[in-house]
Amino acid sequence: MTFGEKVAHLKGLAEGLGLDETDVNGRVLSAVIAVLDEAAATVKTLENRVAELTEQLDAVDEDLDGLEEYVYEELAGEDWDSDEEEAEIEIKCPACGESFIVDEEILDEGEIHCPACNELLEFEINCDCGHDHDEE
Repeated sequence: MTFGEKVAHLKGLAEGLGLDETDVNGRVLSAVIAVLDEAAATVKTLENRVAELTEQLDAVDEDLDGLEEYVYEELAGEDWDSDEEEAEIEIKCPACGESFIVDEEILDEGEIHCPACNELLEFEINCDCGHDHDEE
């Protein structure tokens, strides 16, 4: 039984008693029932509003789930620390002629040992990418 149904039941019981509203007890009981009736109407309004908000929140939650899935699928495997793609360069060892690929970390270090002959290769990066390779 809902709160409103309980208040309606009390109203019915009070009417069945044939309360005399000129009597102090009758007036008090009628006033209490009137306040309970107003409270029941307010509770019903709040319950309806909560149901609406819950429905809207569920819809937002579903939309957010879809958005998260889309974003994480699109960004899977990307570097979250940088908006730029990591640079890679093919290097040819002057000592043995072997070619190999180096990434931005190696480029920033400025040197690498050739994986084929272990010759120390030193290099300086000059680019117009706006990235200061010497300060890292």
